[in-house]
Amino acid sequence: MTSRSPWYAQTIICAILLGFMLLILFPFYYVVTISVMPNENYVTRAYHLLPDGFTLDYYRLVFGDARLVHALGVSVFVTLVGTLLNVIVTGAGAYVLTKSHLRLHGALNLMVIVPLMFGGGMIPLYLVIRALHLTNNVWGLIIPFLCNSFYVVLMKNFFSSLPGELEEAAYIDGAKEIKTFSRIVLPLSKPILAVMTLFYGVFHWNEFFWSGILVAPDKYPMMVLLRQLIRRADTQMQVQLPGLIPMSLTSAIIIVMIVPILAISPLIQRFFVKGMVLGAVKS
Repeated sequence: MTSRSPWYAQTIICAILLGFMLLILFPFYYVVTISVMPNENYVTRAYHLLPDGFTLDYYRLVFGDARLVHALGVSVFVTLVGTLLNVIVTGAGAYVLTKSHLRLHGALNLMVIVPLMFGGGMIPLYLVIRALHLTNNVWGLIIPFLCNSFYVVLMKNFFSSLPGELEEAAYIDGAKEIKTFSRIVLPLSKPILAVMTLFYGVFHWNEFFWSGILVAPDKYPMMVLLRQLIRRADTQMQVQLPGLIPMSLTSAIIIVMIVPILAISPLIQRFFVKGMVLGAVKS
């Protein structure tokens, strides 16, 4: 029989957790403060606990460029379509690896494990993408990155933890592999699917390196253009908005980049811990 902790102990614990929460949230709050503060008020002192004035000029500058609106559409397309295909391909590959009776089961596992330890490098990957004629094409930002070996292992371990009797019952009822996978396995795998959606979605949304190499400027996603805005903050941006300083523009861009991820994360947060634990440790 356990006794309940006294009220003062719970109060101390809540106060400590509240302090940690404030420490975590304060950098984000400070970046928001800088991004909406007029430049002439910001430079008066280096630290501002509360916004000294209010302006949306930096956000108007970011969204005032038609190229950025087009780039936002590219980012949304690559993130949504890429994440969907990533989850489908990764899940299908992981499900196949759980079938130990397959004749090439050992070779398939080896094909997944070897890339975890060795990589071909950036230049061979680019040559493969070019040979597939995926350069200067938004599909070149999706197809070459359809699957991640580490995520396949996570999903494989999760699928292995599901009761095998469910699949056997489906086979007895006449269900084939595809129907068993889509009707039985996937509905029971919401935690790991949520984890994969978050991981792949964040990757596609934040990716800018390969985007700047594989596609032309008219097909750049949002992250590439935002990065260019930061690099030009000292020159061209000074002409478009007098008094603009790099810190204010950078702060506004940071907020624009992370708000979509912040909006999606709470929706799948309740699945995250369970999916990571069950996917990392095979029961």
